[in-house]
Amino acid sequence: MTESSLATSNLPPGYERWFLDNRVSLALPMAVVDALVVEQSESRAERKPTPTAALAPLTKEVSQPKAAPGWRDSWGEVAAAGQHRVLLQFDALCGGGFLTERRLRSADSGVTERLQSLVELLVKRGPDRRYTHGDAARAKLESLGQEMPHFRAPLRLLTHALALAEAAPRPVRIPPMLLLGPPGVGKTHFSQQIAQLLGVPHAVVSFDQPSAGNQLRGSDKHWSNSSTGLLFELLCLGQHANPVVLLDELDKAAVDSFTEARSALSQLHGVLEQVTACRCVDNSVDIEFDASLVTYIATANSVRGIEPSILSRFEVFVIEPPEPREAVETARRVVESALQRMGLNERLRFDRKCHYLLAHLSPRQMARTVEKAAASAIVENRQVICQADLWDDLGLPSDALTH
Repeated sequence: MTESSLATSNLPPGYERWFLDNRVSLALPMAVVDALVVEQSESRAERKPTPTAALAPLTKEVSQPKAAPGWRDSWGEVAAAGQHRVLLQFDALCGGGFLTERRLRSADSGVTERLQSLVELLVKRGPDRRYTHGDAARAKLESLGQEMPHFRAPLRLLTHALALAEAAPRPVRIPPMLLLGPPGVGKTHFSQQIAQLLGVPHAVVSFDQPSAGNQLRGSDKHWSNSSTGLLFELLCLGQHANPVVLLDELDKAAVDSFTEARSALSQLHGVLEQVTACRCVDNSVDIEFDASLVTYIATANSVRGIEPSILSRFEVFVIEPPEPREAVETARRVVESALQRMGLNERLRFDRKCHYLLAHLSPRQMARTVEKAAASAIVENRQVICQADLWDDLGLPSDALTH
């Protein structure tokens, strides 16, 4: 049969066969076929020779992010030494595929414009972030151990993690730690010191706040006030792949209603496990990133109300208040560290008896009191700070504390 006879065979009069592809055809009135032929001819004449022509109506208002075509020439197939690949969708972010897909899902121009600005920033910063080397941090551990001797057990865990990273060599991965103990033993101060030791940012998620449920991984994108989470801001918008995150007062989440507690704690299931944390997704922007190097240090007064599935992901340590001798040594170290940080270690000196008074305070209160006393001494042009000066800065009568 000829093509013409094939097109009209077995069809009612006035109908013609219209082929959608090599296998599928439709029987249509001839008038409809004539209109389709004209429309197809006009479409071919107007079509621009570009592979994205079909998406032109979608991309008219918002342009694609411009990334260097050879970004792999700059960043490489894998991260360079001392760098960790955090952005796992960098190909899609550079090529515009990510934005195109999100525009098809949402008709909200405000959302797409916000997302475009964010993607352009990520493309500019690149896919990799630096991390701490084990040998650089291990040298500082001994000093921290002397300052906080009652934290020797978690410090041992940290020493082992740094040693493994140095021997491999590989990025430092510190297992999540849960520090149990009464207020004032220095749990928060310890997490701050670990961040300083590693040379990375330190951030806090307070579980006694109602917003704790979406702080880590962002709020739901369907809300008008949706915002990215802490992990996205630290890793994707920051400079380090291994920040320290303090999960403060973890047990306080269980004080609220059962639903709220589950909402606040459920976000921890994925981020505390390395296997799932390496493909973390922010709820607000649907961007996938690697959060497996984040160091989590949680604090709680007890484990009551914390689900076993959460507890099993932590190395749990019970922190007791330091012995009197240890507290005095801690006070001495805090004084030295504070004066050095302020650049006053050559100008000011604390009398030895000050250490015994400071030993009654928590590490945070110690540092604050030392700073106040140092400021007073500078204003009064004194070089030595004695016990009586500390009483004044504490705002207490001299017999408020006994030894």
